[in-house]
Amino acid sequence: MFLKTQHIFQRAFNYIKWLFMLYEMNTQISICEPWERVFSHILLLLCASIVILGVIYVLSLTRMLLNALTGTLVQDSYGLLVESFI
Repeated sequence: MFLKTQHIFQRAFNYIKWLFMLYEMNTQISICEPWERVFSHILLLLCASIVILGVIYVLSLTRMLLNALTGTLVQDSYGLLVESFI
């Protein structure tokens, strides 16, 4: 029981720390010049898009590898069934 209560309080404490850090970050961004704010938003969006594209690339490579290992037919984007050549 004590461990469960400790875990609940730890999660609440971490949540409060996260909210405070988010508040500090928003305060620091609001102090920035407008061009700095635009630059930071572009940088953040660029990093997020790189991560998303990386995940899509890894998932497509995994699909190709699984299809090559199992030797199954793959359905391409036109709806045609093609045999994997690897």
